[in-house]
Amino acid sequence: MDQILQTIVTIIPVGVFVTLWINFAAQRRAQRELAIKLHEVFLSSEFYARVRAPAYHIGLQWHHLPKEIQIEYRKAVVSGWAFDKSYNKLEHYLSDFPSAKTQVIPSHFQKPLSSTTLTEHQALTALLRFWTRLNIHRKHRSIENAIVKDLFYDEFCYGAAFLNELADAVETRIEQGQIKPRWIDDIRELTLFFACDHQRPNKSVQATAQSAAPDL
Repeated sequence: MDQILQTIVTIIPVGVFVTLWINFAAQRRAQRELAIKLHEVFLSSEFYARVRAPAYHIGLQWHHLPKEIQIEYRKAVVSGWAFDKSYNKLEHYLSDFPSAKTQVIPSHFQKPLSSTTLTEHQALTALLRFWTRLNIHRKHRSIENAIVKDLFYDEFCYGAAFLNELADAVETRIEQGQIKPRWIDDIRELTLFFACDHQRPNKSVQATAQSAAPDL
């Protein structure tokens, strides 16, 4: 009997260790699979066409439009998150909205909306929400950080200069009592996580913009 008890006592720690190891391995596998899945979404042709390409064009215009146009363009981009009294929100976001009581029901229930194209603001919002989602997974350790760095370093840091400048510009325009968009902190946290040098605009972006810009 004593020998049996001793065997059981010896086996139990081994069994606990094996169980913990299996659970740990399963968790690591799930973390890696999530990182790969998010990267596949990011690299998909649909996400590129609808979100990444328009957001890239916004960054080009943010940095390289002629100065007098650039100022107004940046104000417009920032106004998507920071209150701007000079803009009427309806006219700012919608080209067609109900202007009479009889138009409310048809506008809300019957009028089809395009689901194939996004505005610049919608595309930029989708990109920012993607980075926010990635940062949430990273902080809650539901994704493996080492793989995230390997997969997303180039993709995030390529546009980090623009995203950080946008975050700074929006934050300075937020009025008292207005909720700060969560993506502002997420972008800054990811910049530190990836160790991006966001003080220096991406040289390849700058070269592309200069070579494509017409003589003014």
